[in-house]
Amino acid sequence: MAKRSIKFNLDFSNKDILPKFNIKQFDDALITISTYLEGNVFNPTGNTCKLYVSVGKEVFLQESNISVLENAIKIDLDKNIISEGGKGLGELELSDSNGILTSATFLFNIESKIGESSTIPGQVEGFIAKHERLIKEFKEEYNSRLEIIQTELNSNTSRIDQVESKNEEQDLRLKQIECKNKVQDVYVQGLFNENKDGRLSIEGEGNSLKLEGSKEGLVDVNKVVGNTLVNVGIQTDNQFQYKTHEAFTGYTVVANKPGEYIEVDYTSSPTSWHYIKTPYINVSLFKPSTTYTIVFDKIVGVRIVKICNGQANVALCNEGTINGNRAVFTTYSDISNAVKDTGLFVCCLPTTDIGKKIVGNYYILEGDYSNKPLPQTRFNGMQSTFENQLVTQEMVDSGEELAENLGKYKCEVEVRGKNLCSSQNVNNFYYNSPWSNKIDVISKVIDKDSRMTELIEVKPNTSYAFDALNSNRNGVNFFKTDNEDELPYNGLSAPNKTFTTDNDCKYVRLYIGNAVDVSNIQIVEGTQTTSYEPYYKRKATVYLNSPLHKTDEIVYIDGELKHYHKMGSYLLTHNDDIRLYDNTLTNCNRYGLAMTGYKFKTTGEGCCDKLPYIQNNSEDVAHVRIDGTKPYGALTFWLPKEYGSTVDELKTYMKNNNIEYNLILELAEPYYETIDTDRLLLEIPNNATVSVKSVVPVKSMAASYTNGIPNVYGLQETNQVQDDLINISLLATDEMYTMLEPILESIPQVINNERTMSKMVDMYVAMVIRGLKTIEEVPARYRKEAQDILNKLEK
Repeated sequence: MAKRSIKFNLDFSNKDILPKFNIKQFDDALITISTYLEGNVFNPTGNTCKLYVSVGKEVFLQESNISVLENAIKIDLDKNIISEGGKGLGELELSDSNGILTSATFLFNIESKIGESSTIPGQVEGFIAKHERLIKEFKEEYNSRLEIIQTELNSNTSRIDQVESKNEEQDLRLKQIECKNKVQDVYVQGLFNENKDGRLSIEGEGNSLKLEGSKEGLVDVNKVVGNTLVNVGIQTDNQFQYKTHEAFTGYTVVANKPGEYIEVDYTSSPTSWHYIKTPYINVSLFKPSTTYTIVFDKIVGVRIVKICNGQANVALCNEGTINGNRAVFTTYSDISNAVKDTGLFVCCLPTTDIGKKIVGNYYILEGDYSNKPLPQTRFNGMQSTFENQLVTQEMVDSGEELAENLGKYKCEVEVRGKNLCSSQNVNNFYYNSPWSNKIDVISKVIDKDSRMTELIEVKPNTSYAFDALNSNRNGVNFFKTDNEDELPYNGLSAPNKTFTTDNDCKYVRLYIGNAVDVSNIQIVEGTQTTSYEPYYKRKATVYLNSPLHKTDEIVYIDGELKHYHKMGSYLLTHNDDIRLYDNTLTNCNRYGLAMTGYKFKTTGEGCCDKLPYIQNNSEDVAHVRIDGTKPYGALTFWLPKEYGSTVDELKTYMKNNNIEYNLILELAEPYYETIDTDRLLLEIPNNATVSVKSVVPVKSMAASYTNGIPNVYGLQETNQVQDDLINISLLATDEMYTMLEPILESIPQVINNERTMSKMVDMYVAMVIRGLKTIEEVPARYRKEAQDILNKLEK
């Protein structure tokens, strides 16, 4: 009887889900398979072919009677393979001389013969038994190999776990080294930046500015870059800042608020110059024949300003007309007569109408800023917890912190009930106190029969309702800080159970008539009084997974304490896909970057550690901003032309000078992160609010010691600590790679790349130089290259 011919196509890159053919039990069949790979004709010649067939629970193997031809494989099918009816799964396995396997599977149907006792005529009984034995041996060998592999995997997993543990230790050590680097920079600056007056100046960055040695002499803070809780003003290199002063010529002083503004009341129309003088200016700051812009934070009823000597009879410059809150003037070519005086005054000529004239704080910029944006004079730095609030392994080891808080940021929160005022904080008002005569300016109804609360913390631009105020001897005064000696800057007389704070208000003090019962006094946020709740306030510590950035909040929502992330970070490096937008500007080149995958608010706040962040500004000055015309995170930045005229030159400059720009930008989609503080939440009363007293870092600081304090000892000490940390780090890295060595030996391609090898060689060179290892102790795979480098260094 002729063999049945079966032909079909088989693609080694695809998996079929439909049967290729049907065949009867025990049929003689010659199968011809046309071979393809990814849809193209595939030539399998030169390969050895095996056929595996699974039917039910049985697996069959055919190695003989298989011909591998050009573009085809022919199989004289062994009838034992189709001795059982059912679904068959065939697998063709090709292997070349190198043992590389390629396989493909196909499905087929085996139709049963009529009659249950159908058998193969002249069947050799031992054939199936032989294959069953071979299959059994194959399975046993396979399972044995699996056990060996599993044992090796378990061993490698154990090693990797140990390496991970070492990695965590390394991360902490690297942070310590970085911190010591910053401290070292502070000392070095203290050594080499000696002023003419014999004082030493220091300048550095980050939380490491602890001003070591300040106990030996007073420290004057000259410049702070960053936000602080006291809102320190920042001076750029070309900016001079001044506070208002009490020096006047002219009429009645209505309100003199040093450091804020001065106010003079003209009861008759000024007919000539009546100068409102502000404090002395350092004469050495000015250059002849130079244009300057003076900018006031508040100025009312003034039309002309000029800079004069202390007697106001010798001018340093021409008159500058007030335009908005600023005026432009140019110094004379010869300013020697004016600067002979001990200092200079800013003199303000009032308008001719009667009434109040107000002059506030001001600063002076070199250049004409009459029709262009002012430079950023206050660095909008990251408002986050200090880096030294990070819980380190040393804190855990010393028992200072729990292990569960390792790697988190420690933050203090204040939990308050809805009632912001305690009856125990209501005191008698001492009418004859040093500043009581100023109170009548704000709230004229307050008299000696009133009582007053302590300072109460409030929010700007927020309404508050209060009970126990039904007397006409009531008032509320507004304060910018919690300084008990500070005068109020605003207030309300006899408010009717509600008041609204203004933009500058941070604290209030209430004045209450003696006839009022204050045992149940209550102040709540909102415009409606609510049921009485006793005053509640306490502080607690929580641990955050990341620092609090500017505008971030900790909030209490749905019974959970949450970190409300409003800002996100982006690190701009030479590896980013930077595009050149414009290289025709005079001072800078304009570049752009689409930060793929990031979603920042196109008109949001931001800051950068090395460039001013000035939104909606396209001036030819170095700065950075989000491009408001692009969706989600398109960045535009202006960099000095000396950085390069092409993108490649810029990237090379950034790489060679280790320049990276750390940006903190407002997120387009803020999100909440739950804080694990079950213990704290159990103690929060109903209707409580949670406010955060975050520590705000200083980005950089310049300070001067009043004594010539030597920094040598501090530099030596921090160098020694830094060296010890580096030694520990190198030894730990060596230990980590020693544990990895068995894995590296079994998988050599993991380590055999130029970058990894170079780093390892550099590390072992450093260890030999530091005396931590001898060259013989360096692993063999790195020893020759390490020896070559050491030989070159000796020359």
